[in-house]
Amino acid sequence: MPYRLYTDASEVGLSGILQQVQYIEVQDLEGTNAFKRLKKAYEAGEKPISLCTPTPKDEHIVSGGDSEWNRENWLKTKVPIERVIAYWSRILSGAEQRYSATEREALALKEALVKFQHYLEGAQFSAITDHSALTWARKFAYATPRLLKYSLLYSAYPGMTVIHRAGRVHDNADALSRLLWRIPKTDNPLPEDESPLVLKEEQDAIKNLYREISPTFEKEVKELTSLYIGAHIDEYPAPEVYRTSVEPKDSYTYDIDSAISYNLLVKIDPEEEKRWIQAYSSDEHFKQVYADLQKDVDPANPPHPLYLIGDNGLIYFNNADDNKRLCVPKSLRLSIMNELHNSSHEGAHPGYARFYNRLHDVYYWPGMGKDAIRYSESCDICQKIKPRRHGKRGFLQPIPIPEQPFEVVTLDFIMDLPESNGYNAILVIVDKLTRYAHFIPCTTKINEIETASLFRDHIWAHYGLPRQIISDRDSRWTGAFWDHLTSLLGIKRALTTAHHPQADGQTEIMNQTLEIMLRSYINDSKDNWSALLPALSFSYNTSKHATTQQTPAFLLRGYEPLKPSDLLANTSQKIPRIESNSAEVFSEEMKAARNKAKDAIRIAQIHQIKSYNSGRKFEQFQEGDLVLINLQTLDLSKRNSGKGRKLNQIYDGPFEVMEIVSPVTYRLRLNDQYPIHPVINIAHLERYIPSPEEYKERPIKELFRKDDQDMTQYEVEKIVEEGHERRNGRRVKIFKIRYLGYGPEEDHWLTAKQLRNAPLVLRQWEKSRQPETKTEKPRRRNK
Repeated sequence: MPYRLYTDASEVGLSGILQQVQYIEVQDLEGTNAFKRLKKAYEAGEKPISLCTPTPKDEHIVSGGDSEWNRENWLKTKVPIERVIAYWSRILSGAEQRYSATEREALALKEALVKFQHYLEGAQFSAITDHSALTWARKFAYATPRLLKYSLLYSAYPGMTVIHRAGRVHDNADALSRLLWRIPKTDNPLPEDESPLVLKEEQDAIKNLYREISPTFEKEVKELTSLYIGAHIDEYPAPEVYRTSVEPKDSYTYDIDSAISYNLLVKIDPEEEKRWIQAYSSDEHFKQVYADLQKDVDPANPPHPLYLIGDNGLIYFNNADDNKRLCVPKSLRLSIMNELHNSSHEGAHPGYARFYNRLHDVYYWPGMGKDAIRYSESCDICQKIKPRRHGKRGFLQPIPIPEQPFEVVTLDFIMDLPESNGYNAILVIVDKLTRYAHFIPCTTKINEIETASLFRDHIWAHYGLPRQIISDRDSRWTGAFWDHLTSLLGIKRALTTAHHPQADGQTEIMNQTLEIMLRSYINDSKDNWSALLPALSFSYNTSKHATTQQTPAFLLRGYEPLKPSDLLANTSQKIPRIESNSAEVFSEEMKAARNKAKDAIRIAQIHQIKSYNSGRKFEQFQEGDLVLINLQTLDLSKRNSGKGRKLNQIYDGPFEVMEIVSPVTYRLRLNDQYPIHPVINIAHLERYIPSPEEYKERPIKELFRKDDQDMTQYEVEKIVEEGHERRNGRRVKIFKIRYLGYGPEEDHWLTAKQLRNAPLVLRQWEKSRQPETKTEKPRRRNK
C-alpha cells in the first residue's frame, strides 16, 4: 500500500471523534479493497511503495513539512536509496498555529526528534528542512524563550546535522500540507516572469474543507488525495451516512501532547569506542586479554574465563553475580576517577568507601582498590573540607617541677571585664611550686613596658628573678621590649604554643576559679570587682590546694597566716605551724614539706597524663612534611562568620614544617595572611597528602587569592644590621637583611614578625649580639 495514502490520517482526528461518538455504522470498509489491490499488484510483479525496515547501521534522515494547521514528519534511510521508515503527523493546536514560521519549523524538528528518539538517540543523522534559519538551531542569537527551550532538546542529539533544502525540490510534500495560496514568492518554482497561482480564501477548497464536518468529509479528503498521488484505483463505494454527535465543529482537533512519552537512550559514542579499543592495545594487562578473546577459542576452556568482549568490541569483566563491568585500560583510568569523584552529579567528592563502590558497580581494572585509596586521600578539596573523626592528637607535656618557690611562674590575663575604678582586666601570676597566686588589676590597653613594670613591682621585688616564665602568645610577652629585658636578665621564657592554652593549664584553671569567686560577690552594677581582689587573693592562698594538700601560703612562708576564723577558734587549739626552736630544723622541715608537695604534684601529673592521653592518637611530623591547619580550632574563620558559617572551609594549607620545637609543637612556614605565631600545637594540624604527579592537575580549594600565594619568595642569607623605628606610637626593633644571591643594594629592613619564616637566621643574629663573658687575667705582683 502506498504510504502516502495515509499521510493525512491526523486530519481526520479519530482520537478526538471517538471521545464523543455514540456509535458509527460502517457497511463496508475500504481496507478490504486496498488489500485486494495490493495483492493484485504483487501478483502482477509491480513494486508498490512501502515502508522499509531499519537496521542499526543505517544513516537516518529526518524531514518533514508544516502548514498553518498541520505538521508531519518522515524518518528515512539513505542506504541504498532514500526510503521511508516511519511517518508521523498531527494537527497544530490553536496556539501553535499562531507561532512564527521559525518557531513552527523548530517545533517540527523537536517533535520529530521526540517521536523517533529510539532511532536517533546517539546516532549520526541528517535533518532536512526548507527553512534556512533552522540551520542555526544550536546557536540562536536573541532567541525567544520557546526557541531556547527547543535548542535544549537539540543539544541531546550531538550527531544531528541540519541541512537546508529549498521547498521547491522537496518531493515528499502532499497537497494537503502545502496550501498554494500561501506559497512564498522566493520558493516559487515558476520562472521569474510568471506569477504563481494564488487562490482567494473563499476559493481555497482545501482550507474551507475543514471549517465544518459534513457527512461527505471523509469522501472529499480521499478524492483529493487520490487526485494528487495519481493512483489508478477503483472508485470508492459511497459510504453510508455517518450518524454521529460531534460537537463542537472543531472537536476533531484533539490535543495529544500529553500522550507523548519522552525516553532517554544512552550509549557510548562510536568514536569513544574506538578510543577505548586503541587504549586496550597499549595496556600491559588488557593487551593480551583482548588479543586472546579475538581468536576462536574452545568455549569449554576459554583462556580468560572472567573476561568477554561485548557487541561494541569492549572488554567486560564478569562478576560472580553475572554483573558485567567495563574493563578500563590504564590510559583512561584517570578520566574515569575524575568523573566519578569530582563531578557533582556522580560522587561529589565522596570518601574512599563510596568512591570505590561507585567504581566497582560499573568498572574494573587490576588494583582498582589501591588506586581508589590513593586518589581519594590525595584530593586537595576533600582534605580541606571534611572534618576528621579520629581521636585527638598530641600527648600531655607536663612542665618540670621547680625546686623552689617562684623559680617558675605562669602569667595570663582575664580580659574585657566591666570597668571598675578605671580597670577592666586582671593580670594573674601563679607560682608553679606552691600555687601561690597574685591578682593584679590592670587595663586591656596595657603594653609590654607596663606589664613588665607590674611584674617587677609585684613579683620581682618580693621573690627575685624567676628562671622560667610560662605565658601564652600575648603580644605583651612577645614584644620587643620584653624580649630585650628577659635576654639581659637571663630569663628563659617557655611560651605556650599558638592557640593551645592547655599547656598552661594551671593559669587557665586559676582564671576559672577567680571568675567563680568574683561572680559570688559582684554587685548589680558589676563595678566593685577590683576592690574584691585582695580579699579573694588571701582566701585562695590560705586554702588547701587539691594537689599539694597544703595551703599556698604555708608552702611559701612556712606558716599559716592568721585568718578571721582562727580568732573564733578554741584558745586551747594551737594555730598550725612548724614546731621548731632551731633554724636548721625549721629549714629541714620546710624542705620536707615542699618535697612532699613536689611528690604530690608529680603524682597528680601522672594521673593527668593518663587521663589526658587516653584515647589520643600518636602522630609525629618531620621537617619538610606538609600539613594543614584547622581554621576553626585556631579561631581563624571568624571573618567568615554569619549565616553561611556552617559551609566555611575547615582546613587550609598546605604549609611546610620548618622545625620540630617539641614532640607536640612545630614551626610552620605560614603565609602573611595568618597573623599568628608559626609555632602551632599538633592538635591543630593534619597531615597533607599531595596528589601524585601521575594524576596531573586536579581541582584545589584556596582560601586566599592565588596570586598572593604565587608571589616569589626570597631566601634570607643573613642579618647585617639592627635598628629601631616608631610604628603606631611604639618603638619596634627592625633588622636589615640580605637575600641569598643578591648584593647589598637589595638589602631590606624587616621586623621580627616578617622574619618568622627565617627563625634560624634570627637566632644566630641574637646569639652573636650577646656580650661575651670576659675572664680576668691575674695581676702580676710587683716585686
